[in-house]
Amino acid sequence: MRNKIMNVINKQINMESETLKLISANKIKPLWFIISIVWVMFGTYIHNELLTNRNILTKVLFLSITLVLTWQNKDVLKDFFRPPFKDVGKPNSISNVLWIYPFSVLMSSVIFVLTLHALGWTSSDPQNIEQISLTISEYISRLLTLPLVVFAEESVNVLVVVALSKLLSKRLKHGWLLAAVVISSFFFGAIHISAWGLEAAFERMFIHLSFIFSILYLRTAWVSMLAHTYQNALTYTSIIYAGFSELFVTYGGLAFIIILLYRSIRGNVKTKSVQDNKGR
Repeated sequence: MRNKIMNVINKQINMESETLKLISANKIKPLWFIISIVWVMFGTYIHNELLTNRNILTKVLFLSITLVLTWQNKDVLKDFFRPPFKDVGKPNSISNVLWIYPFSVLMSSVIFVLTLHALGWTSSDPQNIEQISLTISEYISRLLTLPLVVFAEESVNVLVVVALSKLLSKRLKHGWLLAAVVISSFFFGAIHISAWGLEAAFERMFIHLSFIFSILYLRTAWVSMLAHTYQNALTYTSIIYAGFSELFVTYGGLAFIIILLYRSIRGNVKTKSVQDNKGR
């Protein structure tokens, strides 16, 4: 038991060391960072609470401004937006990036949600999804703007978690990575208060823990972006078709298992083939 605990601690230390090498390469521009955070906080409130005529154009404008401001720190962000298929989860990078890792992130967030519900900290539907209705045109417009939404939000998440990691790593010898993930996730939830209310935002704080952790653990934002895309698309589709969530989890889980079984069988076949060749 002690050895297992030490292994976990050593893995955490190694992960912090590798992450520190990545985030130390480029400096954050403090002024643009502050402007970005202030815009995200107050711009979100203004868009959701004060703007009376919200539509797809105002949404695109808000997200575009967010991206322009956030990407003033492109030297920090670009390392997390490199083409993912070359680096993530070799040798099975395509299935890892497109499904295995995003689905794992989603299922981790589901565990957090179920835990919150079991403890009675949140209701079963804090976003009042069951009371929301969408027309087909509204559904399509949300799906069309979804890539921009996800790209903007995850760009902010990367910037925040990297900034916090840089700050905390100078003050804490160990544990700074997890602390940065938790604080970043709570910030992400907080900026959704004006859109969804306090309870839903509180739940979103916990939901996004696994998303932001994947950014630092895998050193890429693409997995979190895909998981975020799947999650939002699932939410929108569940409003149109109430049983879609169960179908997604069932068939998504089945695909997850099939891919892993296929890899295991293929790996065993290759290993046996190599052993047979050596034996000749």
